[in-house]
Amino acid sequence: MAIKIDGYLTQEKLEAALREIVGDGWVGRELRVDATTRRRWDMSFRDGPRRVVVEYDGDEHYRNTLKIKADAENCHSRG
Repeated sequence: MAIKIDGYLTQEKLEAALREIVGDGWVGRELRVDATTRRRWDMSFRDGPRRVVVEYDGDEHYRNTLKIKADAENCHSRG
């Protein structure tokens, strides 16, 4: 299977490619993985018994200092 993404990668293009790759394993977008937290992940799909979550950081995550700080805090609290 070959998937070609023209131009810049956007969240919508990534979602379309993942949907094509995982088919029925697609769970959805903007998902709360754990009901006890407000954190959301951009996309999710199933790979056998595993649930895979995907976070897409658009260009604002590299230009906006508030987003950069929030991302760094989220990384440390997840890991």
